[in-house]
Amino acid sequence: AFTIVFHRVAGLESGDTPYVLVALSGVLAWHFFAQTVTDSTHLLVNAAEMVRKIYFPRIVLPAAACLTALVDMLIGVIVFVVVAMCNGWQVPWTIVLFPLWIVWGVVVAMGPALALAALNVRYRDVVHIIPFVLLVGMLLSPVGYPTSAVSGDWSWTYWLNPMVGVIDGFRWSLLGTPPSSWLGMGLSLVTGAALFVGGAALFNWMQRTFADVI
Repeated sequence: AFTIVFHRVAGLESGDTPYVLVALSGVLAWHFFAQTVTDSTHLLVNAAEMVRKIYFPRIVLPAAACLTALVDMLIGVIVFVVVAMCNGWQVPWTIVLFPLWIVWGVVVAMGPALALAALNVRYRDVVHIIPFVLLVGMLLSPVGYPTSAVSGDWSWTYWLNPMVGVIDGFRWSLLGTPPSSWLGMGLSLVTGAALFVGGAALFNWMQRTFADVI
């Protein structure tokens, strides 16, 4: 779908790298993020009986959702390798950095996952806005297009989206294509760290009342 819409219809180019690999690497990162956020938001409410009757670190539930999404993503990596080899993929030295970007992807995903999981316990309507937010987020992230397609005086604001850095990191490590802006990458990393700290703090503050309101 991305190949048809962005590459063939919109005419977006990906340089020397086959477009299908650019899109697939973006999908790997985004699907992991979306699955972690979606599943984490539901888990606390779905496990209401256990939360009310048994004391355990509540963060275990969002962490379990993240682990499941991580396993799914690793299966997706196998698919990526097969497709990449069919497109003449030459393994870059940056592949050794891929585990580091996976870890960073976990950090970025867990920030909003923790915050939304906590908010959904008190405000049950939160779960209904997640699909819309994720759809908008996908369009605002370079899933189906390279970050080099975004330019202009205000392009730095684009890097405030922490998933921009994660997706560019995935592409850099899997395809050997460096980020279009190292300054932007740094800004994205800072934003992702702030999002994680804020989400963890909100979850820790609200978890004391989970058993009472769930």
